[in-house]
Amino acid sequence: MISRLAVVGAVILTALALFHVVLAFGDRRGAGAVVPAREDGSPARSPARAALGIAGFLLFAAFILIEGAGLGPGLIPPPRRWGWTLFVTVMFVLHGAFVLRGEIFPPLGALRWMPATRLARIDSRIYSPLAFGLAVLAGAVTYGAARGHAGRGAASPATEAYLDRLLAGDRAAIDAAFHGQPQIDDPFVGAVRGAEALDRFVADRHAWLAARAARLTPGPVTRASGRTVVEAVLRLHHDGRDIDLPIAVVGEEDARSGALRSLRVYHSFWPLDGAHRVRPPLLSGDPGAQVTGAVADYQRALAAGDVDAIVATFEPEGSFREPSGEPYVHRGKAALHKFMTQILGAGGIGIEHATVTDDGTTCAIEFNAVRFGKRPLTPQAGLAVYQRGPSGRLHAARIYDDVNVEVLQKQE
Repeated sequence: MISRLAVVGAVILTALALFHVVLAFGDRRGAGAVVPAREDGSPARSPARAALGIAGFLLFAAFILIEGAGLGPGLIPPPRRWGWTLFVTVMFVLHGAFVLRGEIFPPLGALRWMPATRLARIDSRIYSPLAFGLAVLAGAVTYGAARGHAGRGAASPATEAYLDRLLAGDRAAIDAAFHGQPQIDDPFVGAVRGAEALDRFVADRHAWLAARAARLTPGPVTRASGRTVVEAVLRLHHDGRDIDLPIAVVGEEDARSGALRSLRVYHSFWPLDGAHRVRPPLLSGDPGAQVTGAVADYQRALAAGDVDAIVATFEPEGSFREPSGEPYVHRGKAALHKFMTQILGAGGIGIEHATVTDDGTTCAIEFNAVRFGKRPLTPQAGLAVYQRGPSGRLHAARIYDDVNVEVLQKQE
């Protein structure tokens, strides 16, 4: 309904704007219907300038109506906080301008101070009622957009809500979060594409999680570049023991609506099975996925197998968490040096970056591991998250993959 109202209003405003453009550059005989006239009949101000000014205002109003209804190019995206504030401010200005133009009670006219002019007569009969109608329409669009914005704000963004919805077995909510057909890549089942596959996937995963009394502990969230990376810990009772499974979800989201285009889930199988599973690449390497600062220094040192250089990228109390989570966390320079010496004893680890999500504090890299030491690897997908400290060096690194570096190190 709001979209239809916005389109109707935009069409009316655009038509009025074109009418004023014609007056500015074409037949001036209609100027008296747009510009106030003096007692001798001459225009009180330049018809061309006045008509162009009004045309510009009307076109701007049409654009704002379309944007507010979510039908525009997204230059003012309401889902973003700054965009929403700007949109509401402009809409209230437009609403106020049209209300004042119609003077609440249109039949009185907006130009009672010059009742004998042609403009005043037309204003009473046409312009004021039309302005008041447009004010009502602008108010309706603002109200409708506000309700939609409030609805979005009350619910968690799609990527953040995914794991909770999976635990609840809420197949409908997961499906509704996608723009188009669902696209999920999960370590257990691989690619999930389409409605039928989603039905089976949600039913199976929900049953598996419920049987293990799964509980979710939320972790950090990183947003940038139209992408959201959500970290969490799944607490499970599996095979007679309690397990904390670090898990991460990467969501590619539509910039305007926040709807999902795809989801990729990362975790290791080591805490569950005591074994690793090779996971093929989910994405191709992207040469344009570059990083800077301490994260870039870490990547260069990792590729070269330079233990001292890697440790130097961390703050004094910086930490590295392995994919298996606690107790495999190495904190402080000495512990980091010992761990890195173990895994890089045979040389560096070569990875290709597929995506980089960097909000200035935390940098998440989806990657493909392609080399260990001098030996090429069958490419394996993973996610690494690097959190910067106040100094700019790394406060924490958290890895989500199933690359078996221990076995590879022994094979070298």
